[in-house]
Amino acid sequence: MKAFFPNDAIAALNALPNPDHVQSDGNRYVAFQKSRISEWQGVNREFHGRTLEEALVYENLAHFSDGNLSIGVELPEDHNDLIEAVFKRIGSRSFKKTEFALDLLSNDDEWATPTYISDGLVWLQEKLNPPVPNAEAAQ
Repeated sequence: MKAFFPNDAIAALNALPNPDHVQSDGNRYVAFQKSRISEWQGVNREFHGRTLEEALVYENLAHFSDGNLSIGVELPEDHNDLIEAVFKRIGSRSFKKTEFALDLLSNDDEWATPTYISDGLVWLQEKLNPPVPNAEAAQ
């Protein structure tokens, strides 16, 4: 991150607005995980995924708590215990990232793509397909 942003402190990066992710004369978008608010146990809580898998869990907590998706452990009710359980499970040697991804892809539920990925894909879509000026409006 130091190569892309002068202030690479977590708080500064979390506060960085999306337009500031665009660099190199508009030819590069630097995407990274940021803290997100998700509902847990009826309360909006802050979560910060450190990996793609953590971000997927935190942005899809309802699917993981209702059993439609799983990381192989029960999710604790306490916010801090949940963060620790997710971190430990996804970081464990027994966690199979490929199986996790295939489970997501084969699940019929509509799960959310982590925000940092969808933001980057929106930027890429706009970069590859810029708006075409309306010829009539130009006259």
